[in-house]
Amino acid sequence: MPNSLFRDPARMIGAMEAQIASFTENNILLERSLGTADAEELVLKVRALEQKVQDLQPTPEQVVIGDDATDLQEAHARFSAFAGKIKRLSAAMESLEAQLVSLYEERAKLERELGRADADEIIAAFHHLSAK
Repeated sequence: MPNSLFRDPARMIGAMEAQIASFTENNILLERSLGTADAEELVLKVRALEQKVQDLQPTPEQVVIGDDATDLQEAHARFSAFAGKIKRLSAAMESLEAQLVSLYEERAKLERELGRADADEIIAAFHHLSAK
């Protein structure tokens, strides 16, 4: 399949445009949502979130429950709030992971289809072919 694209410049340009558009959209989404589209920075952010989740997990010493029902209700409310925070952080981590997986899949597809995955190289090749 990739060889047939190279034989037909118009198809190759169309495929490159589609890949560049998809790559650009994902980068914009990552940049807006997470402040960066750099894979290494995103991995560091995910690891930092994982550490925060780990740090938020209470130790047995931190869970203090009194003898009366009010203390038990308060402990339950605190636990529920904490569980909600963990759930939100977990969802954020899953979203980051999914975005990273998608980014790497798109880069692999660019590499497979076009022989390169670097956006600057693809754009340069596109401009070179467009100029012909």
